[in-house]
Amino acid sequence: MSLCSRNTFIPRVLVDSPGLYNKLRTESGPASVRPGEVASVLLDIERDIEDYDAEISRLRRDKKCSKQYASLLQSLNSPIRKIPDEILQQIFDDCCDMNCFRVVDLGCRLPLSESASQVLRSKPTMAITSVCSRWRKNALSMPVLWS
Repeated sequence: MSLCSRNTFIPRVLVDSPGLYNKLRTESGPASVRPGEVASVLLDIERDIEDYDAEISRLRRDKKCSKQYASLLQSLNSPIRKIPDEILQQIFDDCCDMNCFRVVDLGCRLPLSESASQVLRSKPTMAITSVCSRWRKNALSMPVLWS
């Protein structure tokens, strides 16, 4: 899967080749250059410079894109990802020995003294299911956590 763009730029004027400049330096007189030849090459060079600027911008975007992708891939090396689901479920079971679920009137708000951290402490299963999709899948597959 390609996340970044592809290079499509081909220069019009090859600066490394001797070309018109050397021809003008070695030959003398107006007959050695066709009318408009220098102006045409200069116009092509200006277009190339614009294309080089666009290419530099594209490369900067691609560099940023590559760094973001590397960051995503780096998270896959996390040690927690190496724990098998069975062990992760055992950890969940040990941590979620008490869940304080209660029916609350939706029009009623929590008491002001009950902070968000207190709510999560009383409902560790809810906290676990909010971490990532793998943890959610494992927690949902364990009915004992919800009883």
